[in-house]
Amino acid sequence: CKDEEAIVHPQYGELKVGQYLEDFSLDSHDAGQISLSDFQGKIVLIEFWASWCSYCLDEVPELNALYKDYNDRGFEIIGVSIDTNREQWIEKLQDINSQYTHLIDPHGFDSNLINRYGINSIPQMILIDGQGKVLMTCTRTAQVKKALESYLK
Repeated sequence: CKDEEAIVHPQYGELKVGQYLEDFSLDSHDAGQISLSDFQGKIVLIEFWASWCSYCLDEVPELNALYKDYNDRGFEIIGVSIDTNREQWIEKLQDINSQYTHLIDPHGFDSNLINRYGINSIPQMILIDGQGKVLMTCTRTAQVKKALESYLK
């Protein structure tokens, strides 16, 4: 978990703790386009994943539990899939049965969003505050759970 280090992308630079994320909008599987700014005022975990990523799928039960435990305290999760096959993504969403928001960026690792945030492997998670400021980056849900207690007092 990185609370002082940065995610670095060779072309786009660093995503640092304390920096503000730019707003983005992506398609959901059932509600049209959804923007990051739709969650303003809430602590948000942005989780980059794909339906074909076994490590990502290992995180799903913990993400579901985290959402259930903290959602009523102002916490949201946005799963951003980098699947290039929308049908495969939708099928996997039905299998994992999560209650949090899921969006798709069908450009995979060639996505502008992935590159802007310096994501070069998945799963990758970015926790932001209600104004979009990066609180931490990490790869495991357990790391986020530890941090949430201090941020959601």
